[in-house]
Amino acid sequence: MPDLRTTASLALNLVRNAPVAASIAARRFSSDPSATAVRLAERLPASVLQRGRRRPEIELLLGGEATLDDARDADAGTLRRMIGIATALNRTELAHELLTVLPEDDSARARLTARLDWKKGLLTQARDELSETTSTPWRDDRLRASFDDELKSLEPGSGASRHLRTTTPLQPLPGRVLHLVTNSLPHANAGYTTRTHQILTAQKAIGLDPHALTRLGFPVAQGVLTAAHLDVIDGIPYHRSLPLRPLPLRATALLDREIEAASSIAQQVRPGVLHAASNHWNGQVALALRERHGVPVVYEVRGFLEESWLSRREGDDLDGSSTDRYRLERALETHVMSEADLVTTLGEVMRHEIIERGIEPSRVVVAPNAVDQRFLHTTGDATALRASLGITPDEVTVGVVSTLYKHEGIETLIDAVALLVADGAPVRLLIVGEGPEREALQQRIEAVGLTGRTVMTGRVPFDQVHRYYEAVDIFCVPRIRARVSDLVTPLKPVEAMATRRPVVASDVGGLREVITDGVTGLLVPPDDAVALAGAVGRLLYDPDLRGGYGEAARTWVAEHRTWEQVAHQYRDAYARLGAQ
Repeated sequence: MPDLRTTASLALNLVRNAPVAASIAARRFSSDPSATAVRLAERLPASVLQRGRRRPEIELLLGGEATLDDARDADAGTLRRMIGIATALNRTELAHELLTVLPEDDSARARLTARLDWKKGLLTQARDELSETTSTPWRDDRLRASFDDELKSLEPGSGASRHLRTTTPLQPLPGRVLHLVTNSLPHANAGYTTRTHQILTAQKAIGLDPHALTRLGFPVAQGVLTAAHLDVIDGIPYHRSLPLRPLPLRATALLDREIEAASSIAQQVRPGVLHAASNHWNGQVALALRERHGVPVVYEVRGFLEESWLSRREGDDLDGSSTDRYRLERALETHVMSEADLVTTLGEVMRHEIIERGIEPSRVVVAPNAVDQRFLHTTGDATALRASLGITPDEVTVGVVSTLYKHEGIETLIDAVALLVADGAPVRLLIVGEGPEREALQQRIEAVGLTGRTVMTGRVPFDQVHRYYEAVDIFCVPRIRARVSDLVTPLKPVEAMATRRPVVASDVGGLREVITDGVTGLLVPPDDAVALAGAVGRLLYDPDLRGGYGEAARTWVAEHRTWEQVAHQYRDAYARLGAQ
C-alpha cells in the first residue's frame, strides 16, 4: 500500500497534469473521433465490448470482419462509424469498399473520404477533398485547417528557422549531454526505449553525465495521468515536458510549445551537446535549441520514418513511395540530417543510405545496437520460467521477442511452426512482446490450429526481458521483404545472440550485418514459411548444432557489440564537436 506522502504526491501530479491530459484528449477527438474510439477500445476490458458485438462497428473494433452486406443493412450513422473505424485501424481497402455504399449526398462523405486519403498518405488530395459546398461546412473547414497545419509542419526548416531568438548561451557543465527522445522507460518498453536507456547508462559508466528529455506530453498522452516531471532510473534523470497549461491543438503551435519547454529544461540542465534520436520532430527541436543556445546537435537516425510507414501500409494499387506522406517525411528527415553537426546511425547499410541523401560521409558515424552484461552473463537455466509458461521439458521453443509490428513478419513464423507441427515436431511457439498486430496474430494462430501450441506473454518488464531469451531454444527474426528490413538493423537479434541463442533470420540487409549464415545463425528468404520451417527443422533435432551457433554468436557480440564500446564511440563523437 502506498504511504500518505506517496498518495499526496500522486494526487498533486494528477491535478498538475489535468490541463495537458484534457488538451490531448480534445486534440485527439477533434482530429479523428474514430481513432479516439479505437484507442479507448484498446484500454477497455474485452467483456465490455463483447456486449455490443452484434453491432458491426463493435465487431470491427474487436478485430472482426465487416462485409458490404453489413454496410447495406446498417443505418447511416452506423455506416459512417464503420468507415471511420476501418480507416483508423489502417484497413484502407475495407474503408474504401464501405464508402461505395455511402450515398453520394451524405453530409459526412467528403470528410470520411478526406480522412481515408490522409491515412493513405495522399495529404494534399485529402485537404482538397474538403469543399465549402457540403451541408456541414464548419466541420469540413475545421478539418481542412487541421490538414493545412499538418502539411505546414512537414515543411523542411519549419522547426528551426521560425524560432530564432537572442538568448544568453548556456554555460555547459562538463560531460553533460541532453538526449531528446520520443518516449522512455518505465512508461514505454520497446527496442527504442531499451536503446535509449542502455546508451545513457553506458555513457554514465564511462564518466559522462547524460540526461534525457521526452516529448511534450509524454507519458500523460499514454494514459499515465499521475506522471512526475522527473523520473530517475538507474541513476539517469528523465525529464518530462509537462507544462501546467493546456497544449495547443495544431501541430505547428505544438512544435512552438515543445521548443519553449525544451529550452527551459536545457537552461536548467546546461548540456554541452544535444543528442536527438529520430524522428525528425526531436531533431527539429534540437536544431531550434542550437539556434537559441549555441549547443551542437547530434542527430541519431534509428530508422527511416517513411519506410516504417510504408511497411505498415495496407496494400492497394497506389505506390506508397509516390505519396505526399512518404515524400515529405523523407525530405524532412533528410533536412534534419543535413543541418545537424553530426549524424549517427545503427549500421553500415543505414550509413550508406544517409550518405546517398547527400550527407558528407565524414559527418556520419555508426553506433550500432549492442548489449549489456545481463545478456552476456545469463545463467542459461530457464527451467522455472519455461514451467511457469506451461512449456514442457520435451518441447523445443521457437520464438521471438519483439514489438508486434507488421514488418516483423511474425505471421510467417506462425505459418512455419504450423508446418513443423503438422510433421509431428515437438515445437512450442513463444511470442514475447506487445504491439498493434497482436489481434491479427492471434487470429492467425487460431486459423492454423496453433492455439494450444503458442504462448503469447504480452509485454514483460524491462529488467526481466533477458530471462525470456533463455526460454527460447531457436530465436527467429522473420522480417518481411521491405526497404525498412533492408535498411534497419534491429536490437533483438543482437540480444538473442548474446544469450547464446541460435538465430534464424530473413536474408535482408539489416540482418546480414549481424548474422553470418552458417556461422552465427541461418539466413532464409523473407516471407517464405517453407524455407523458415526448413531452417528451424535443421536445428530442431540437433542440440549440438544449436549450441555451436549460439557460442559463435555470443563470442561475436562480446567482441563487437557492447554498450560500453558504443558509449566510447559517442564520447569521441562529442569531442569532435568540442563538447567536454
